[in-house]
Amino acid sequence: ELSPLSTTTYTAQISDIYGCPSQSSNFTIFVIEQQSVDLPDAFSPNGDGINDVIYPDGLGIERIVSFEVYNRYGQLVHKAEQLEGQNRILDIGWDGTFKGKKQAVDVYNYIVVVKYYNIEKPFVERGAFRLIK
Repeated sequence: ELSPLSTTTYTAQISDIYGCPSQSSNFTIFVIEQQSVDLPDAFSPNGDGINDVIYPDGLGIERIVSFEVYNRYGQLVHKAEQLEGQNRILDIGWDGTFKGKKQAVDVYNYIVVVKYYNIEKPFVERGAFRLIK
């Protein structure tokens, strides 16, 4: 299994058990380096099993450094960090509650800090989404 993080050329050498001359061939795996942070515009944490949790995702993300959600008054209602081996949905996502209480239908602001593959400096994305029922 090959999983290069950048475009890489490999040489494969093939031989058989009968002593026939070996063959080698070069092949290149092209990696298009793209990065993005994506969150939906809305989510509905109503317990129906569909879009009950909002979480950051995207292209080229190695790790979510932090995911913060703020209500309209600037109060931090959710903060999470992705540790090694954690799943973004279960461990980073927000389920629409704060201190065990369901939050109101409203617009919430977020700040996501991500670490991309092949880029040393963390990237900060800010935006908003709507909590709907």
